Amino acid sequence: MPEHSIGRAIQVIRKSRGLTQEELAKVVGFPAAQTVSDIERGQRDVKAWELVKLADALRTSIDTLLGIEHPRETARVLWRRGSAAESREVEERFLERTFPEYSSYRTAVRRWTRRESRSTHCPRCDGT
Repeated sequence: MPEHSIGRAIQVIRKSRGLTQEELAKVVGFPAAQTVSDIERGQRDVKAWELVKLADALRTSIDTLLGIEHPRETARVLWRRGSAAESREVEERFLERTFPEYSSYRTAVRRWTRRESRSTHCPRCDGT
């Protein structure tokens, strides 16, 4: 089998999705799992309508199956270390370094919040 083939792409994505050949065959509408096996081994060509159904069943694009585009990695959750307060401080420093205007925005929000706690209305809403 060549380095990239439709069959190899189908096999890799099918396994990453936790599907068996039987399950994929049923979803796509193939008469038997042997059809999926033949496609994966490069023993059978894939018709256009089958390619569309395979891409849908595997929740991927046709381009990915054809090798034009690489499959996207699944999203990973990155957990922060330390307390929530430490995480907020790190985030604040990052935002200030990345977006210089963030610091002035944050200062304005803090002033408005302090003022708001002393009054019951928005300073822009007093009709002037």
